[in-house]
Amino acid sequence: MRLIESSVEILPQEEGLLGAYKQIEKAGRVCYKSEDKICEGSAKKMVDFLISRGHFSPLEHGTIYLHFSYCSPMHDANYTKLVNIRLFYEKNPYSKVVIRTEDNYKMDVYITTNCRVITEHDRQDDLQYMCEPTKYHKKRVTIKAICDRGVTHEWVRHRTESFCQESTRYCNYSKDKFGMSVTFIQPNWVKEEHQEEFEEDCALFEALYFKWLNKGYIPQYARYFLNTGVKTELVATAFIDDWKHFFDLRCSTAAHPDIKVLADDLLLQFTESKLI
Repeated sequence: MRLIESSVEILPQEEGLLGAYKQIEKAGRVCYKSEDKICEGSAKKMVDFLISRGHFSPLEHGTIYLHFSYCSPMHDANYTKLVNIRLFYEKNPYSKVVIRTEDNYKMDVYITTNCRVITEHDRQDDLQYMCEPTKYHKKRVTIKAICDRGVTHEWVRHRTESFCQESTRYCNYSKDKFGMSVTFIQPNWVKEEHQEEFEEDCALFEALYFKWLNKGYIPQYARYFLNTGVKTELVATAFIDDWKHFFDLRCSTAAHPDIKVLADDLLLQFTESKLI
């Protein structure tokens, strides 16, 4: 049995479409704890695999920024095409559009969306307008939290965020890659005089889990004996406005102390990075 502290970090997305694919791979591999398989060229292969399996949710973590401009119909042959692109993303609930008019003729359109929207709606042609985020785009930010599963039960209630989470269905904590032990998160509320007893009780949960694995049951059944204090990893991606709402709720003194610690730390990182 191991005990660790919770933590949280921002995961910046690298440039270009490959950067979006790498972000998807980082998020998706958290589910199975297969980060050791990340190598040159593995990101595109994983994205193709996810699409072939119809497993689209990890694609939400790959943020796509688009930009184009057009003039009036009499001055721009692509007017109808570009207006239709704009209208699609304005109606899409998972995308945000900002429009700026520089003069009477030119209109700039800044779109923020994600790879799932592009894939499911067969919008690959729109990628010709892909760019790096400008000051006018609505930004999306990806984070990774290491915490207990009780915290994630609250976190995933923020339904405007996209999530990938370490899976107890597929992760077998008796294997070497997990140190042949179950890892628990040290909570903030355990008093010092109760720490030893707390660790003994965590070891009991681990023993029950291993007992049922040894009986031949696979992890998705043996996990029945794991409690909500078990360590998990959560990747979450959301627009800045959604993160502000998260901070409003989870940095509050009314929030559970274990998620508040992470929210306070993450808010500081957002502030220092000038994301808000």
